[in-house]
Amino acid sequence: MAELHHILGSIFRDIAQARVTSDLYSRNISKYYEQDPLLRRFPTPRTDVEEVEVDLKFVLSGLEQTATQDEGRETSTATVFTKIAKDISEGFFDSIIEMAKEHANFSPDTAKKLKGFEHRIYLSQDLLLYFQRQRSHLIKEGKFDYKQARDSINQLLKRSLNELLGDSGLTNKQQSDLEKKVFKALNVESQLESIRKPIQEAYKGDGDFQVAVEVTVDKLAETPDSAISSIKVKARVRNYVWSKVEHEGKTWRALNPE
Repeated sequence: MAELHHILGSIFRDIAQARVTSDLYSRNISKYYEQDPLLRRFPTPRTDVEEVEVDLKFVLSGLEQTATQDEGRETSTATVFTKIAKDISEGFFDSIIEMAKEHANFSPDTAKKLKGFEHRIYLSQDLLLYFQRQRSHLIKEGKFDYKQARDSINQLLKRSLNELLGDSGLTNKQQSDLEKKVFKALNVESQLESIRKPIQEAYKGDGDFQVAVEVTVDKLAETPDSAISSIKVKARVRNYVWSKVEHEGKTWRALNPE
């Protein structure tokens, strides 16, 4: 008897491992291709795992309720924080662009920053990092302190706005007016208040269920067809490459889709 998620996880792991084994083989034979005067004219063979379909047959043998785990809560809140960080970042830049239409004297460098995606991504990452680091302070017994988050995020956005408009060509008054309009349109407090309920729901769960299954040939053979369950899973291997990321004088390596 095993838990269903363990079996599915093992299948996904083995699919990824199959690609690793294939790549190691390609690495080894590439040396021979390079050294052979004829083979070096041909590309080194490498297998791509585009899609794998698995039809898993199993018998339900037990259903046990367990206490909600911290990992589940963290996963749920991480999903909420990732979305709100992206929404605030996108809304922030969209509001600046909309409010800045009346200012035709933006410098080319500032206009380029506002139109590109690089600074949007950096801001989204900074917001998400704030949520991750302050999670234990922002959430107490399932209650999200959105007012504390609001004050900190507003300060973060003001710093970002000052960096963006530092060489914009706007006067101090124009920049101050633009800032007021942007923050009014963005309404950070309202956006943060909207995630209070999803976070509370993530902490309110009384428990989770462990699904125990049998997948052996003997067990399936002695079980009537009407009692056999199945799951059809399609999986594919995505490739990621290491790349260097630089932001505000800091450099680190990150995995990004190929």
